[in-house]
Amino acid sequence: MTARLGLELVPAKIEGMRSKAKRLVERGWLASSPSGRFRPRVPSAADAAS
Repeated sequence: MTARLGLELVPAKIEGMRSKAKRLVERGWLASSPSGRFRPRVPSAADAAS
């Protein structure tokens, strides 16, 4: 994600982006895989009913 956003690939930028992505997982905007990758969350049927 860091590279796709055009940020420098330095540890400080990468860890900052990971922190933000983890926050978005907690809020339900992203999903994370066991390997540590992040992806857009797939809406569930319960989301569509709301």
